[in-house]
Amino acid sequence: MAYRGPDDEGTWIDGPAALGHRRLAIIDIQGGRQPMTLDEDDQPALVLVYGGETYNYRELRQRLVALGHRFDTSSDTEVVLHAHREWGRRDPCAAVSELNGMFAYALWDTAKRELLLIRDRLGIKPLYYYPTQHGVLFGSEPKAILANSLAEPAMDTEGASSRPMLQLLRRPVQHRVSRHA
Repeated sequence: MAYRGPDDEGTWIDGPAALGHRRLAIIDIQGGRQPMTLDEDDQPALVLVYGGETYNYRELRQRLVALGHRFDTSSDTEVVLHAHREWGRRDPCAAVSELNGMFAYALWDTAKRELLLIRDRLGIKPLYYYPTQHGVLFGSEPKAILANSLAEPAMDTEGASSRPMLQLLRRPVQHRVSRHA
């Protein structure tokens, strides 16, 4: 399966974790390859696949540099990695609260063997997931999940009726006009 992002692609696999990414390069065309790792002791500590844009990444980068972080790229993706290392060690929400933008991403912590799926506050960037017996499948489109044989396609009619396009098919609600004197 290949659709999103014609500029680059990459995969990262370690035991039970596999992250893949197709990229449309906007910021740091050469340096923003993904999945991106933040290494400690020459080993990946955090691994990130990221879609979207962090609008305040330049300000966050300056703050992180002042705290001793070193950057290899000028991408917002690397800033997100360092933000999680600096502010998200105890609580990932602390790192996410620093980010201003539209994004969805997956962050794998190699030491904790923990996957975080994160989406911007307004849900602008899509993030779909499907729990399995031993983990989770996820992607920016449902077909990314359905491409895996572990996913069993099923229609949830209650969930489907809440989709904006399908709301047109619902019976209209009766409206009432009231006058108050």
